[in-house]
Amino acid sequence: RVGLPFAPRRQLRAWYDGEWGRPGPLRRFRPVTLDTEADGRLIASALDWQGSGDPFPLARADGIAALPENEPAPTSGLVDVVPVSESALVWGAS
Repeated sequence: RVGLPFAPRRQLRAWYDGEWGRPGPLRRFRPVTLDTEADGRLIASALDWQGSGDPFPLARADGIAALPENEPAPTSGLVDVVPVSESALVWGAS
């Protein structure tokens, strides 16, 4: 919007549950659903996604997980997630 200051989107940290894929030099992004376990941990579950030409998982996603570059598998399992649905904003309210 013209005249408004830039405000970055809120990011959440969540435990990633899904295929990590091949390591590469670029950061990768995967649509995920978000859920909370009984112990309070936020879980980002990867949706079955065939790439940028597959819009349907994006429509169901609560967020987009950023998978770090050059890592064959997560070391801690934690990833950054950008919420994209109204329901996902509940997890980032605190």
